[in-house]
Amino acid sequence: MTLLCIWLAKLIIWTSRKLGHSGTNAAGKIVVRLYPRILTYLAAQVKKDIFIVCGTNGKTSVNNLICEVLTKTGGAVVCNNLGANMIEGVIVAFIDKCSLSGKLGADFATFEVDEGYVGRVLEYFKPSYIVLCNLFHDQLDRYGDALTTADMLERAFLRSPETKLILNGDDPNCVQFSKKLPNKCIFFGIDQDLNDGNEAKNVFCRFCGGMLKYEFFHYSQLGKFKCSSCDFARPALDCAAADVSFDNGVSFSVGGSRIETTLRGVYNVYNTLAVYTAVSCCGMDTRDFSAIVNGYKTMPGRMEEFHIGGKKLILNLAKNPAGFNQAINAVTRDARGKDVILAINNTIADGQDTSWLWDVDFSLLRENTRLIQTHGSRMYDTLLRLKYSGFPDETITAAPSMAAALETALAGGSEIIYVLANYSALYMIRPAIVSKSEERGVRNEELPR
Repeated sequence: MTLLCIWLAKLIIWTSRKLGHSGTNAAGKIVVRLYPRILTYLAAQVKKDIFIVCGTNGKTSVNNLICEVLTKTGGAVVCNNLGANMIEGVIVAFIDKCSLSGKLGADFATFEVDEGYVGRVLEYFKPSYIVLCNLFHDQLDRYGDALTTADMLERAFLRSPETKLILNGDDPNCVQFSKKLPNKCIFFGIDQDLNDGNEAKNVFCRFCGGMLKYEFFHYSQLGKFKCSSCDFARPALDCAAADVSFDNGVSFSVGGSRIETTLRGVYNVYNTLAVYTAVSCCGMDTRDFSAIVNGYKTMPGRMEEFHIGGKKLILNLAKNPAGFNQAINAVTRDARGKDVILAINNTIADGQDTSWLWDVDFSLLRENTRLIQTHGSRMYDTLLRLKYSGFPDETITAAPSMAAALETALAGGSEIIYVLANYSALYMIRPAIVSKSEERGVRNEELPR
């Protein structure tokens, strides 16, 4: 049965890719129905460590960077780096890497797994490490709030008590697992106040209901916290970022090394730090870590740069309040005059409840912004939200198409264009941006990053 499933899946993957698709969905759906235990068979062949990466924001970047670092330091790695993060994607990643005889030949495996599917994956194999990036409110109609997701993950983690948990030590929603579960926990975080004066919203202790107080606070619920009524507090950090700088990208010191990247935003300090912690845990040499991260080409839409008609355009995925607020933060750190395009859809993949738009602080975009255009299936909801943020009518408008939005932005006097889009909107509008960059005689992949 095992070999039959491998041969069938490989045939489907090959055919799918010949037809121009990624090859992940159809093969995975068939195999998961026929013989999901194939995961147990293939995972047992991984010679060293297996990682699962989950969390609300950043798991694709963290997972793919772990794969990049492990590969560049000499390991053969299985990874679902195309972002297929349900059980089908994990199965296909394994099968795609193994031979027709069912032999894997992998030193490591790392898988991004949707929070709702972690429990299912753990039915079939137990990873060495689970990296939990953060837990924010996301897809309200699917998950409810972040605490509901935390309860779901707690039940999943109980399936694998020997797995080590690599947790964001600045996130109380992640740290709570260290007090509830028998797993060994390893913590990463930022040991420096990076806040620009904003105060933490009301965050309550999961153990006693008391208010969490912050010595310093970064964003959402992340920071150095302590409960006002019990002993729940940010733990001692095993990997702590210090001397953080945002000049020409993100750089920080950790473990006696200076990490310098071209990435932007506080969230990329956390993403890079999560990767550094993970590869350090499995004993990999981190001397070339900074160079490897700098040479890594990010997934589409992760602060992706295009040049069109002499202007730079930056496309970034932002799909929930925490992600959007941090994307806006990165935009506001750019002092140049700018146009902004906000593209919001409400497909099933995005979450159909878009009430989260009212938790985003769009007012920060007033500074140095010429015009904000909205696009996507919820462009009028976004436009209304901007009106309530106090933007004058002449500075906001709905765009009937992405092509029209780009033409308006390119015709304006701004120096740079930022496009912030949620999940399905990003993949809907990116072809228009790529087409426009090629139309103007510049291929994005040929430009220096």
